[in-house]
Amino acid sequence: MFTAEKPSLRIDLQLLVDSVVAAEFDAAVWEPVDANSPGRMELACTTPFDAFAVMAAGPYQLRGVLGNTTLTADGVWLKAFEREHHPDRRHARPTLYLDQIYELDITQRYGSGSEEHCREVEYFLTPCKLLNPASMVERHPNGQVNRTAIHRIECQHPHLGLLAFDQRHGLVETEPGVRSETTTLALILNRPVSASASLEEVDTAVREALLVAGFAARYPTRVWGRQWADRNTVSRTYFQALSSWTPHWPQPPRDELIPKAVLSNFLTQALAAAAKLSANQRESIRQALMVVHSQHGTLEDQFRSVFSALEGLCVEFDDSGGQRLSAAERARNRKIRQAVLHALNALKASDPSIDVGPTQRRLDRIGAPPDRRFRSFIEAFDVPVADLWPAYRDESPGLDLYSIRNRLSHGAPFSETDMNSIHVALEHLKLLVERCVLRIFGWDVSASDASPTSVSSFMSSNATQQYRAALV
Repeated sequence: MFTAEKPSLRIDLQLLVDSVVAAEFDAAVWEPVDANSPGRMELACTTPFDAFAVMAAGPYQLRGVLGNTTLTADGVWLKAFEREHHPDRRHARPTLYLDQIYELDITQRYGSGSEEHCREVEYFLTPCKLLNPASMVERHPNGQVNRTAIHRIECQHPHLGLLAFDQRHGLVETEPGVRSETTTLALILNRPVSASASLEEVDTAVREALLVAGFAARYPTRVWGRQWADRNTVSRTYFQALSSWTPHWPQPPRDELIPKAVLSNFLTQALAAAAKLSANQRESIRQALMVVHSQHGTLEDQFRSVFSALEGLCVEFDDSGGQRLSAAERARNRKIRQAVLHALNALKASDPSIDVGPTQRRLDRIGAPPDRRFRSFIEAFDVPVADLWPAYRDESPGLDLYSIRNRLSHGAPFSETDMNSIHVALEHLKLLVERCVLRIFGWDVSASDASPTSVSSFMSSNATQQYRAALV
């Protein structure tokens, strides 16, 4: 983590409350230098202001202009307010400490042209080993350093064009005379973005592409900063500028789902396949990509969220009608419903306090069982599942994944040994979701780390078999 000794910008800022200027500050701004080095902002109030005692924590806005530089900050939250008193001053000098800035934008204008020009856009990302380019570094005796990219990951986006992952290097003076090197993973849009296009739409498309890249790396990759430039303007935007974006869990050394040799082909194919899906199908894919490798929450939370993502995929991609009952099944359900309602009405006649409404509504919602949707999905996309923990009940011993999810959702107690089995079951569930998403993207499962061959040693181990049999 690096922090520059001197601020990158000094500017007069206004604190706005509902578009009304509440106070003015002399601000010193330290911009973030990488994903793990949060920014910093010191605000010294230059006007009398006594209303902080009754102000909420936020959110507020900051606005400031200094020459050709404009600073705006939205979603600002307050952390602390300190007042320094002195008998020779007309008023106390308040100092404001910020807890969070969700969007900090610094814009510099070098011209007054009114024509619309295309914008060169670049995104700064959190570290990801799989996306790092290969480079050659030459260091000279005079301190000069030359870096040449030998190979970098590139892919074709159906709307944004060519995307290239590169690295940006810089120097930060952390102490007087002491400079530290910084390295930031960057995503470059090879095709300029029209000035009439919305940057919010481009941000959304880039974040969706990074979800796919993080899925391939089995490690989240997120945007912490964005820079765009045209002939007249350079603008830098930092998202959550005062906090670190690097996840709190370490990145495994060799745990990629997709090998680096075919990563470019996978990203191009996956993004093209996702662009052809409906909005609901893309949302189910997005949910699966977000939760399948997340380490947030307890073991029970992770299991429930990953299984919900699996069910969402089975529901949204049910093109073969796995949710629909046959005519014979519907006729049988009608007979069961009539018999149950007849018995309930007879019981209600003897005891009017009995409410048959909830039971009747439950009977009206009878549909195809979830295991049918799952098997329909597996057959439609040809997902290999024979080596995995059964998702739904079959002839093998032990609980299936669906039963485990139900017990976790309803608070059923598990012993310490059972929790070990659930941990193994969660790994099987993640592999199952990975294979399902790969097949939706049209990717061969055998060309990934989730293939039956790659995980055969884990699946066939005696410990895994014992865990499956022990969970009853």
